[in-house]
Formats: sequence, structure tokens, C-alpha cells
Amino acid sequence: MTTIARSRANDARLFANLRKVANLLVLVGYYVLLNVDMTTGIIIRICSALLVVPWMIQHKVWDGVFVMSIMTSIDVHKLLYILLGL
Repeated sequence: MTTIARSRANDARLFANLRKVANLLVLVGYYVLLNVDMTTGIIIRICSALLVVPWMIQHKVWDGVFVMSIMTSIDVHKLLYILLGL
């Protein structure tokens, strides 16, 4: 039983740290997108969304998961458009 409790505590700590990194990456991604390179900025934003979703699922922030899914799908579409000309 203690192994499960420790595992959940470690998961919670890991997801919280991933959320902090993801928040930083959102800011970096927008800066890169607007001032440096669109493709790199989009990739950074997709990575940040993928890092924050586990925390949102763990805390049952379903509206956040929904919004991040829509924003990520827009970013993926834009990335495919840039890379493949679709």
C-alpha cells in the first residue's frame, strides 16, 4: 500500500514539474513563433501542450484538456501546412 502512495506522490510531483516546464515553454514558443521562426515556435508549443495535459487529466481539468487539444490540433495543422504544403 505504501508503494502505491509513494508512486502517486511521485507522479503528482512529476506532473507538477512538467506543468511548470510547459508554462515556460508556452512563453518561449510564442516568442520564437513571433520573432524567430514559425516552425520552431509551433514545435515548442506542441511540446508544451503535450507536457501539460497529464497534469490537467490528473486534476480533472477537462475544459483545459479540451482547449489544449483544439490549440494543439491547430498547431499540428499549421505545422503540416508549412512542412508539407498541405
